[in-house]
Amino acid sequence: MSVRGHLSALVWPISIGLLVLSFVLSVSVGASGFTPLDLFHSFRAARAAPDGHLALARTVLLSIRLPRTLTAGLTGGALAAAGVASQGLFRNALASPSVLGTEAGGSFGAVLLFYFGAAYWHWLSLPLAAFVGALGATAFIFVLAARGPTRTIEFLLLAGFAVNALAGALSSLVVSLSLEDYQKTGAIMHWLLGGFAGKGWEHVWMAAPPMVAGFALVIWLAPRLDVLALGEDVAASLSVDMRFLRRASIVAIAVLVGTAVAVAGAIPFVGLVVPHFTRLIAGPQHRRLVWLSTINGMSLVMLADLVARTIRAPAEIEVGILTSLIGAPFFLVLLLSQKKGQIG
Repeated sequence: MSVRGHLSALVWPISIGLLVLSFVLSVSVGASGFTPLDLFHSFRAARAAPDGHLALARTVLLSIRLPRTLTAGLTGGALAAAGVASQGLFRNALASPSVLGTEAGGSFGAVLLFYFGAAYWHWLSLPLAAFVGALGATAFIFVLAARGPTRTIEFLLLAGFAVNALAGALSSLVVSLSLEDYQKTGAIMHWLLGGFAGKGWEHVWMAAPPMVAGFALVIWLAPRLDVLALGEDVAASLSVDMRFLRRASIVAIAVLVGTAVAVAGAIPFVGLVVPHFTRLIAGPQHRRLVWLSTINGMSLVMLADLVARTIRAPAEIEVGILTSLIGAPFFLVLLLSQKKGQIG
């Protein structure tokens, strides 16, 4: 059996084992000074009356680390599932869910709220503004696709690039208008870099339903994406409704990416790197790919968040910076290897 065959056979236990390890490390390691043993004893003493030290450790575990870890896992899984849908829809293993402009639209909605000073009215204000911005960018894509001269997947890709550029330019304009207010500009940049500082159970409950719904939609579309991989003409000849597939895939991507941006800000490269790497070792079958990519995306973002809050504790590094440091070199390696393959 080849090396790839061995990896494919072991991909499930490796992925699940890495997920469990990432979760355990994320909830047991941090800047608070509590050891994993303290947290374990505090959890065991939940029904008893723990002393002050264990009570504080239990608060750190259940009120800070656990919801933050779950939020990071949900975000990573959502971005990875959206990446699978994007790469399947565009039939390009280097496609990213950000190409549709959903992430840029969500960022613009959040930046606009910061500019008008409404980001701290309520804890829901910022996530809702980002989610509305993401859905607004998606709705604009639908309008362009409906009125465009062609309704092919390539036209959707070009429309997405246009919306991405427009939303990015508008965000930059708002940031430039607020440069004199250093506190506001700092808050905007901190959010745009992406991270999970201060995330609590309310973010978990807000993010979980739409992320689960988006994941279920991608799973349901997986067999159609398998057929689409053979080509649009072949898919149409096999009774795949291309118009429905395009719209349903865009909705799934918008829900997943919009929710991820709403709770965490911009976390780049997860939707590109994780599905591509998983496809290399697990094959192109989309239903399997969605499950494994979601698991691996959860592990990657949880580990990135762990590094972000421990590498220079008690200060933190934004998670988006770490995912970019991981994803950008990986993306360059993919581009170079593709070019080499084409020349060969």
